[in-house]
Amino acid sequence: MKALTITATIVALAVSSCFLTEKDPFARCSVVMEKEFLLDSRDFPIEVDYDLPLEKMIEAGHFDCAFSEWINEKNFRKAKGGKVKVNVKLVSPKFSWFNIEEVLAELEKNNLRPATLEELLAFGATYPEEQKKNQILALGSISQDPVNLYGLCSPGTYAPYLTSFTSNDASLTKEEREKLRRMLGLWPLDKQSLWSLDWCFAAVPLP
Repeated sequence: MKALTITATIVALAVSSCFLTEKDPFARCSVVMEKEFLLDSRDFPIEVDYDLPLEKMIEAGHFDCAFSEWINEKNFRKAKGGKVKVNVKLVSPKFSWFNIEEVLAELEKNNLRPATLEELLAFGATYPEEQKKNQILALGSISQDPVNLYGLCSPGTYAPYLTSFTSNDASLTKEEREKLRRMLGLWPLDKQSLWSLDWCFAAVPLP
């Protein structure tokens, strides 16, 4: 136990040193702790109907909450091409700190591209339980116009993601409050965007 405590202390000091002495603390921390990603061995086959309006695609997901005021064809350029069948793969970090460039590089290394909004919506409708296990983000669709969510976030670029949440409504029973609900939301993006271990990134194999 003493040896474990010493090791943990050394790692903690190394990480603290990164934040105290580096402009980019994660650059030096990556030397201390190797960054790795996990590619889920499962395939998630979906069919995407690109001719459906985004509004109808969101409705098909039966989400308990959806940022439909911002996730629309004004803010996201919608692809066209009829019905297409694809296999979605999930890639997740095994380390707490990652930025966009590292995620995209990992996808490219595995011959994958980021999933689009349409693919994410079809995934959510086909596999509704998956977003209750992890937050799932699609980097293949970025908002085209500045978005200011509820006035809480600065205008900028955002990507769609699937997640789950519980309610704090006091009028509900304890069981109802603890029930996981499904949400379609937007996540702010910039070069310093970081994710934790409960994130997954939806991807599609390149031809």
